[in-house]
Amino acid sequence: MTRPIIKSLIAAGLLAALAGLADGQDRELGAGLGIGLGDFHGCPAFGLTAAFPLSPHLYIEAESFYYFNPAEKEKNPPAGFHQSSMAADLGLSGICRFAQKRARFIPYAGAGVGYLYSSVLTNRPPSARTIESRSRLLAALAAGVLIRISRLAGLRLEARWLIISARGGRVLRMTAGLFTYF
Repeated sequence: MTRPIIKSLIAAGLLAALAGLADGQDRELGAGLGIGLGDFHGCPAFGLTAAFPLSPHLYIEAESFYYFNPAEKEKNPPAGFHQSSMAADLGLSGICRFAQKRARFIPYAGAGVGYLYSSVLTNRPPSARTIESRSRLLAALAAGVLIRISRLAGLRLEARWLIISARGGRVLRMTAGLFTYF
């Protein structure tokens, strides 16, 4: 019973996004750099985002971020990342913007779901090291601000709290990046 409801919501969201595109509302493409805190222990993050309007204040946003922790010399690695590790996430969020799209500062908040793939080089002697990979679902809460620099581009500052399933941990990702309208 839940699957037909979810499929209907997705279809309604896609139709609304297509209607927004036909109305000439701005779609956004962004790139960001940041840091993953919490269980990712300060590792760098790099990512891309694409936002599509559903209405003047509601957007659907797709994102993909990559995290890398090159600290192979750590004697007692923490619970999240060990030795050398990487993770990649894919997410889909609903975003509510609290200002008109032509405002100079546009604060926003949102929530979404996603998928996280991580690969960890284990903390063993060099001859016995292995790579362990795992996949997890995640929930995300986001808050940030878009700062328009010109008619076509701007700066994006964001904090996103990722809650990873199956005791996978929690990550606070802080990013700054550029976006452009397309």
